[in-house]
Amino acid sequence: MKRLRYDLLGIFLFAFLLRAIFVSQWFASPYSSVPLLDANSYDQWALSISQGNWMRGSAFYQSPLYPYFLAFIYKSLGHSFVVVAWIQVILASFTCVLLAEIARVYFGKFAGLTAGVLASVDRALIFYSAPVMKETLGLFLLALFVFFILRARKVGKSQSYFVAGIFLGLAALVRTNLLILPLAILIFDFKKVERCRLISFGLGILISVMPATLHNWFESRTFVLVNYAGGFNFYVGNSPRAELFEYPEGISTDPQQEEQDVIRIANAESLKNLNPSEISTFWFKKGCRYLQQTRLANVTQLYLNKIWFFWTNHEVPDNYDMNFIGDHFSSLLKLPLVGFALIAALAIFGAVFRPDEISGKLAWMLFLYATSVLLFYVTDRYRLPATVFLIPLAGRAISLMIENRWQNYGKAALAALPFLVIGFLPMDYRANEAEARNWATLAMIESEMGRDQDAISSFAKSLRLDPDKAGSASYIKTAESYERLGRLQEAEELLRRATELYPSDGFTFHNLGRFKLEQGSVAESIVFFNRALKVSPWLYQPYVGLAAAYLQLGQLDVARIAIERGLQLKPNDPQLQTLLRKLN
Repeated sequence: MKRLRYDLLGIFLFAFLLRAIFVSQWFASPYSSVPLLDANSYDQWALSISQGNWMRGSAFYQSPLYPYFLAFIYKSLGHSFVVVAWIQVILASFTCVLLAEIARVYFGKFAGLTAGVLASVDRALIFYSAPVMKETLGLFLLALFVFFILRARKVGKSQSYFVAGIFLGLAALVRTNLLILPLAILIFDFKKVERCRLISFGLGILISVMPATLHNWFESRTFVLVNYAGGFNFYVGNSPRAELFEYPEGISTDPQQEEQDVIRIANAESLKNLNPSEISTFWFKKGCRYLQQTRLANVTQLYLNKIWFFWTNHEVPDNYDMNFIGDHFSSLLKLPLVGFALIAALAIFGAVFRPDEISGKLAWMLFLYATSVLLFYVTDRYRLPATVFLIPLAGRAISLMIENRWQNYGKAALAALPFLVIGFLPMDYRANEAEARNWATLAMIESEMGRDQDAISSFAKSLRLDPDKAGSASYIKTAESYERLGRLQEAEELLRRATELYPSDGFTFHNLGRFKLEQGSVAESIVFFNRALKVSPWLYQPYVGLAAAYLQLGQLDVARIAIERGLQLKPNDPQLQTLLRKLN
């Protein structure tokens, strides 16, 4: 027993040390200062909760547990990304211990030690311990579920099934598609286990998920189990632009704006105001229609690409590109850490070499989870939970290879070979575009930090790689850097170029209007604000600009109309409220 405790302590300390080094390197990089996309959304939502806004005002669009987890940290320890990262480092290290313990209990001591080491040096698991992202919390809860559901079958107690259900429900509040996993339990345990134990399992899930469901009902008077982004996410992975690995046209990638775009388009095409459940259904049906109307060859190619993206060793980026960060910033990511493909191939070997109930249950959970991802779309963090099922099996594989002295492993090696081949195929899929987007993203971050010359340099690198992939936001932010440096002509040229490249993005016209207003060209600014509203009538910011412009011209009645229209879109906007007080 003492040896076991020392083994687990050693794994925890090893995992903690690697993540501690990476976190210290992360906070030396620009990425730590400006949370991106989902990270920013989680941060802003958590701040709102910590200030007392417990109810969202509508059904949850994003999965809710992580923002509430952040809010608890902010309320208790202050608004600090450093504190969040260190808490995540602790959770991530315990996840490594849990995976080691699962492998040890069912596959032997050496398998447990190997699984713990593999988890400790897994590249993606190390990376996601640092950003303000939900992955670390989700993996920890999922590992707890796997630990308790396997233990439940072993000890045969209803309490273990109940606890497993609790942790699966909590994990589903982080990543909703994990609710597919009870199917694996039914496949294995339905005829072998007393019904009361399976009912205990279901009750545990229900107790965890119920608060989100009740919140959604009270706020929207519609049934939404956890969140209502599922239909749109299905469409993202099954739409004309999915073949190009791009977001649907007219939808922002910023989650806060994305929700508004998803609602707006669904309501416009349906010609009525839909509730959250109906909005999700609308997008799901839209994705199904695309699959029905598209040539079978194209759909087949789309899903073959998804399968490749799921099993490749390359980390397909979503919010953060760990490949780019590893290439251009000093960190542990430069080391030859363990990647997804190697762990996957080892896991397949371990499952096939000596099949038994535990490896079969892990394999079924892996299959069901992978299917749930492939039905939607594949990125590094969406496939990351699969490592919870893979790593114990990978630890078993290495143990079996050593125990059997490399004899009698032909069938298992043959099963693992395709995963090695797929995993290590060269992955340069649209590499220039990805590199261009990364430099553009870095330019936005550097501009936000006030590192204006660096922002201009990064933006220039993006344009050299692919001038069409920088994105409107990077044009706007780099123009702001030019403004602060007093290079006004270059700032205006960049903003005008953005309106030409992104004519359906009202925010580009708004920012050109803001620039002209600040330069004293009031009449011209009004033209651009109105063009912004013409292409994006849901924006409130152009009304702020229009009100300020009309106030300067002394047209108070027109300014009041602009303020009132802006307040209809954003009732509590401080700029509009300030302008209204000036009028009164």
